[in-house]
Amino acid sequence: MNKTKKIFSFILGVAALVSFAGCNAANEDITKVDVTASCTLKRSAKDKTFDSDGIEECVITRYTDGDTSGIKGKKSGKSYTIRYLAIDTPESTAGYDKWGKAASVWNEETLSKAESYIVEAEGSTPEKDTNGTRYLGYIWYKLPNETNYRLYNLECVENGYSKNNCPATGKYYEYFQKAHEKAQKLKLHVFGDDEDIYYPEKVNNVSLKELKANPDKYYDKSTSVPTCVSFKAYITDLGTGDFRTVTVEQYDETDGKYYTYQVVIGYSGSRIFTISTKNSLMRFIGWTTGEGSIHGCTALAGAQEDSMYTIREMQDYYNENLSMQVSEAEVSNKTLTLTGVVNIKGDNKTVTFSVTDDSFAAEGYTPDYEGKTVTASKAFAKTKDLNAFTINKLSELSVSWLIKD
Repeated sequence: MNKTKKIFSFILGVAALVSFAGCNAANEDITKVDVTASCTLKRSAKDKTFDSDGIEECVITRYTDGDTSGIKGKKSGKSYTIRYLAIDTPESTAGYDKWGKAASVWNEETLSKAESYIVEAEGSTPEKDTNGTRYLGYIWYKLPNETNYRLYNLECVENGYSKNNCPATGKYYEYFQKAHEKAQKLKLHVFGDDEDIYYPEKVNNVSLKELKANPDKYYDKSTSVPTCVSFKAYITDLGTGDFRTVTVEQYDETDGKYYTYQVVIGYSGSRIFTISTKNSLMRFIGWTTGEGSIHGCTALAGAQEDSMYTIREMQDYYNENLSMQVSEAEVSNKTLTLTGVVNIKGDNKTVTFSVTDDSFAAEGYTPDYEGKTVTASKAFAKTKDLNAFTINKLSELSVSWLIKD
C-alpha cells in the first residue's frame, strides 16, 4: 500500500471513530448519566476572594430556601446572600408553592453534609440580582472523603427541584440542559405529578379556636410537614412594610370569645393583597407554619367556594363604634333587633342591629331602646349592601339617651 493510500485509510478510520462516538452520544441514555459528576470546577479558589476574583472558599451561614443561602468568605471574611445562578425553585418563603419547601429542605440536607464549599460567579467578578441585595453565584461543595467538588445548582436541576434557568451564554449551560432533560424524562418533582408531602392538598376546615388549641395537630414539628387549612375570618390589621402579615379575627359562639391568628400574605403587590382590605371577611386557604400562622394563601379572580384559593366574601364589618339612632326595637327568640339610622361611609342609612342574649328570654320582656342612641363596638355585616348587622355580645352594645334640644 503506497503512502497516499495509507493516509487515506487513516482518515477513513478516524472518521469512522468520530462517527461512532457521535452515534453513541446521540443514543446515550441520559437518565443513567450522573450529569453533576461530569461537570468539574476548573478554577482554583486558593487565596482568592469573591469580590475581587469571582471565586472564594466559604462557609454556609444560613439556608433561606431552595435557591438562596447566606455565606461567609473564608479569606475575605465578608458575608453575602447568594441567589443561586441558573435555577429558580418554587417558592417557600414569599409564597408557598408545590415542591418549594421540599427544595428548601433538600438544599439544607444536601449542603449540610459537605466539609468544604466554594462560591463562584459567572464572570471574573460577582453580580447582583434584580433586587440589588443578593449576589448571584454557583455553589460548589465537597463531601468528606471525596476529591472533587459537585455543583449544587446543577444537581438541583438534575433532581427535579428546578427547571433549567441558565441562559445559553452561561458557562455551564450544556450541563444544565442535560440535567433538565434527565429530570424531565424521569418526571422528577417539578416535572411530574407526584405528591409532595410538604404540600398536602386535602383542605381541612378548622376554627381559629381549634388551630390555637391544638397547634401540633396541624403541624408536625418532627418532620416540618404542614396541614392545609381553611377558615373564615375578618381582617383586623393589614400590617406594614412591603412584606405583609395580616391579623385576622374569628368569633366563637360556643364560648363567646374572639380568636386571632396571623396570615402571611407576602409582598404587597401580590394578588392576595390586592383584595385584602381591613374589615373584609375572607375565606383563607393556606398551610400551617408551626409558628401561629398560615401562608401560601393565593387569590384568583372568580375563585369558587370549593377551590384551593382564598376569596373575599364580604367587604366590610365595623369595629370602630358604629352608632344608631333607634326608631324601633323588638325581641323574638332571645334576639333583640334594633332598627334605626346609621351613618356608613358618609351616608345615612336605615339598618338593623341584631344581638342574641339570654336576658331577652324573660316572659313579658319589653325592650327599652326606642328613642335612644346605641353604639356597637363591633358590628358584623350580614349583607353586602350593609343594611343589616350582627352584634355578637350584648356587652358590645352601649346605650345612651338621645339628647334633644
